[in-house]
Amino acid sequence: MIKIERTITIHCPVEEVFAYICEVEHGPRYTSGQREAHKTSNGPTGVGTTFATCGKFLNRSATCEIVEYELNQRLAWKTTSGSPTTTTWSFQPSGPSTRMTFTRVADAHGIVRLPESMLQEFANGRVDRDLATLKELLAVTRTPAAKGW
Repeated sequence: MIKIERTITIHCPVEEVFAYICEVEHGPRYTSGQREAHKTSNGPTGVGTTFATCGKFLNRSATCEIVEYELNQRLAWKTTSGSPTTTTWSFQPSGPSTRMTFTRVADAHGIVRLPESMLQEFANGRVDRDLATLKELLAVTRTPAAKGW
């Protein structure tokens, strides 16, 4: 079992950060291993929403379902195909910024024939890079407020 938990501060309001993460199509912009992602269910995003992803490595694909959705506070999904994984995002306002905690728990058994410690190290590095990319992407693309930014 691989577990990764990171907390970062993103210099955007919580509403903007939450909305960006909820748009699963944005995933490939900040997730280095993802080639594409798209919603597979209709309606607004919430518990029960489904989406599919396709990875860059061996074109691995997964389908996911949102299992927790609390507007501007918490978002979680689990895979319904592919490697058993749960990804959780917690959001907390921090002045004009957002304090975000990312948690991923994955059962790496059977994915590749590498020791779990090597997989954990690889996953840690990838998540650190991806969250840094997300932080930079949101800081660069946001529209500054008229006052205070």
